Amino acid sequence: MTVKALVPMIVTDRQAALKEFYTRYFGFKVIFEHPSYLGLRAPGADGDVELGFLAASEGHPAFTGQGVSLALRVEDVDAEYERLLSEGVTMTREPMDNPWGDRSCMCLDPAGLT
Repeated sequence: MTVKALVPMIVTDRQAALKEFYTRYFGFKVIFEHPSYLGLRAPGADGDVELGFLAASEGHPAFTGQGVSLALRVEDVDAEYERLLSEGVTMTREPMDNPWGDRSCMCLDPAGLT
């Protein structure tokens, strides 16, 4: 088997807010938009880096905001933290050095993902 892409799909009733959040603050592009599904692609990524947002429905309850975190690797975590903070994004953790060797910060998206 050859995996061509890994697309995390979050079930939500907040597709419009998530579209605005990821396109505005992170430069994602809409690659598919339908009432039942929103597909976004990261800019300048090597390969396919996508997020999918599936409309909540019977049998597909909306994500509750617990137990999932998305990591976006960037060149300068501190600069991105300051930029997002200045634009009003809810930051949940200041930049810090991690024991595995990188540096990270965290924000909150409209679906409750950190």
